[in-house]
Amino acid sequence: MTFEYWCKTCELIKEDIQRIGCAKEYLNCDKCGQKMQRHYTTFQISGSKTSNAEYNPAFGCVVKSDQHRKELAKQRGMIEIGSESPKSLEKFQADHINRISNKDYED
Repeated sequence: MTFEYWCKTCELIKEDIQRIGCAKEYLNCDKCGQKMQRHYTTFQISGSKTSNAEYNPAFGCVVKSDQHRKELAKQRGMIEIGSESPKSLEKFQADHINRISNKDYED
């Protein structure tokens, strides 16, 4: 996979090809020698069966559909900011507080 790195000192942008699991957080700048930080971006995967799939850095994997994204968020106890109605956010917060309160009494 191609990762993009940016040098804050000289503003050089560099692309480096690395395996996803082995990608380095920093590289040394070819121009000034300072540390270059990796940029985190999403990318689109093309193909007939994966036309809606995209890599989501929050989950650390490829999300295949809206439903898949919702399932991953639910499994990890996450909610999407901006895509939920205010009523559902209030319900989520109330349910979360109830779970925490009940857990405290169980211990």
